[in-house]
Amino acid sequence: MTTEIQEQAEGPLAGRRVAVKDNIEVAGVPMMNGSRTLEGFVPSRDATVVTRLLAAGEADLALGGDQGGSVRIPSSWCGTVGHKLTHGLVPYTGAFPIEFTIDHLGPITRTVADAR
Repeated sequence: MTTEIQEQAEGPLAGRRVAVKDNIEVAGVPMMNGSRTLEGFVPSRDATVVTRLLAAGEADLALGGDQGGSVRIPSSWCGTVGHKLTHGLVPYTGAFPIEFTIDHLGPITRTVADAR
């Protein structure tokens, strides 16, 4: 599923695409966490990482959840950079939890510099 979110006609995100994994809340966009169990759930708020991404003007990247490699492994297969950050460095607020000690959100980018 894809959607378009337009905050402004101009600015650093104008014409840019950002992918957000289906376990991260984007207000008004259905979220299923890859399972029919959540079918019909539509978040009323953005996850903290989504809010920060839109405020920072970052673009041309994806956000994903990495509990067991879901950011790093796909990246290794398709030539992108997937980074699992230090636990607690990136807020997990607004993402579908699996287990507190292994839940991580991280970037998927084209280069290491973009991930930085």
